[in-house]
Amino acid sequence: MTDTMSALFDVAKEEVFADVASDPEIQRAFDTWIEREAAPGELAAHLEEKAQAWRAQNTLFVSRVQHYFHKAIEHFTDMHSQRVTLARPNRVEFVFADSPVVVTTGPGGIAGTAAKPVALLQAEGVWCPLSPSVGISLCSEPRDDVVLGPSGGQQLNLLSWRYASRFVGARPGVDLDRALAKPAGTFSITP
Repeated sequence: MTDTMSALFDVAKEEVFADVASDPEIQRAFDTWIEREAAPGELAAHLEEKAQAWRAQNTLFVSRVQHYFHKAIEHFTDMHSQRVTLARPNRVEFVFADSPVVVTTGPGGIAGTAAKPVALLQAEGVWCPLSPSVGISLCSEPRDDVVLGPSGGQQLNLLSWRYASRFVGARPGVDLDRALAKPAGTFSITP
């Protein structure tokens, strides 16, 4: 936690705790919870103990989000972007998923399944479609932009599908069987 965040936490804690510790309704609820009448100042001491535990564990959500946001910016600032375009988008279009495909140098080279997620900050590369015919790949090394044929688009679509957490989507009317190179009827939806 930064010094500024720590100071803000202390001010907020003092203001909130003063109101909470002196509220008779909250005092009664605390007495019920501990199953006896609390000693004077016991509620305030309990609140202070919990606040210190939150601070020590850095479980304050905003602080964690801010920390990882800055780490992500640092991580991705050093990466190189590669534009990926489909040569024949009328045959195959990119699909999108609820998470990007994260590429690592670990076993298999790809990670990011719902069952075994990999942190984005460990990425050697990240694939993410931007439109039905254009996507971006963030790479650890510079690479030239690339134009893919239908089979290359299908391979990236399969990665998006395989490593999605919950869903894969596409523009209305897209043939998902073709987009994912699956046998016809695999993704048929019947009313």
